[in-house]
Amino acid sequence: MILTYHRPTDLPSAQVALQQADTLPLTLGPRVPLDLFETSRTALDLSALNLNYIRAEVDGAHIGALTPLQTVAESNAVNVLVRNAIQITAHLGLRHLAVLGASLAAPDIAVALLALNAQVISGEARRATALADYQPSAKDLLIEILIPPFNGKIGAARIARTPRDEAILCAAATITDSLTCIAIAGASPLPLVASGSSAQDVIAALTAQANPVGDYRASAEYRKAMVAVLAKRAVNSNQ
Repeated sequence: MILTYHRPTDLPSAQVALQQADTLPLTLGPRVPLDLFETSRTALDLSALNLNYIRAEVDGAHIGALTPLQTVAESNAVNVLVRNAIQITAHLGLRHLAVLGASLAAPDIAVALLALNAQVISGEARRATALADYQPSAKDLLIEILIPPFNGKIGAARIARTPRDEAILCAAATITDSLTCIAIAGASPLPLVASGSSAQDVIAALTAQANPVGDYRASAEYRKAMVAVLAKRAVNSNQ
């Protein structure tokens, strides 16, 4: 039950407030959790921190953590691989409410960002961490997501029960003359990403790493069998 509400106006205050044991930020992703504030009494409103922006700079697209998904999906400064992933992840109404910083675990968005070698900027010190190495925490003050420039080919593929359902497995690929990078979600508890000079070698590496967990949507055996299939589809669907 929420008993206290805070709305800090600067990053240091927000960071201090976020470290309190019973405090959680008021941010929404594409899947609304039913028990978000079940054990927390303090809600932290980050809307006054000016983290709703998209800036196209030399090192890539800088996207504030509180930028709505629909704003990202409509921006030409953002790689189309990410924009397409957002369109699949949530319906229009929810895309206006959900923010990118709270959507990094959404499978289609995660693999798109991983394939593009995105970075996460967090904390008052603005630490830069590759998304592949980022350990998300409710106590980590997420500032922005940086998507480096990419001029090669891209591709994506997914398996789901319906077009709007969360993917059973999904994959994204980025391809240049010298490097292929493929990310896949649903083949292990966390998304996998691998890169190399040969698509065949990358697919083999992902298949070897796959350690899926079955659920009511698909068995572990099915998920394992579809890793190579889906990765190939992502590579072959390149734009």
